[in-house]
Amino acid sequence: VLSMLNRGELKAADFRRRGEHMRLHPDALSAFLKAYDTRVHSQVLYAPTQQQHSYLRCIELQVRQVAQVLTNQQAEYLPYQSR
Repeated sequence: VLSMLNRGELKAADFRRRGEHMRLHPDALSAFLKAYDTRVHSQVLYAPTQQQHSYLRCIELQVRQVAQVLTNQQAEYLPYQSR
């Protein structure tokens, strides 16, 4: 959301107050979901394997690593660090 606001893709007028909550206008929500989908499918270097993976795959690999630490198959958790 912040990146889209900074790039002018979303504006304050795209948000609506609903009681104590803020909601995106349906058109703005569609734009956000499209941008989110593009981002999570973009390729990044995943340092532990030195391979290109999508952000979604990186999340999966991190979850698997947490499971290995919790089941004592791996000694420590190495967090994903971008940039």
